[in-house]
Amino acid sequence: MKLDDFKMHMEKIVNAIEKSREIGEVFGCEGIIVIYDELLDSIVDLLQYHFKDRNDWINYWLWELDMGKSYKKGGVILDGKDVPLKTIEDLYNIIK
Repeated sequence: MKLDDFKMHMEKIVNAIEKSREIGEVFGCEGIIVIYDELLDSIVDLLQYHFKDRNDWINYWLWELDMGKSYKKGGVILDGKDVPLKTIEDLYNIIK
């Protein structure tokens, strides 16, 4: 999968998460609405399978790093080197 295609899919996932959070705030409920959750899990599973993401980088970027927003320099070290993980392109570079 090329970077542009990966970005398109990840941007759709990010948009769905952000819209779900907005809906949760409006209706006073926490977390992602169940149907979104199941669809997002399925799409992420497919991307992980395609990229052989055995280290769960996609989920880490989405949830632990809040779609890269919580990334701090020095937070990801691979082979003794600091690797950025702030953007979708950074994520792509790790899993490709």
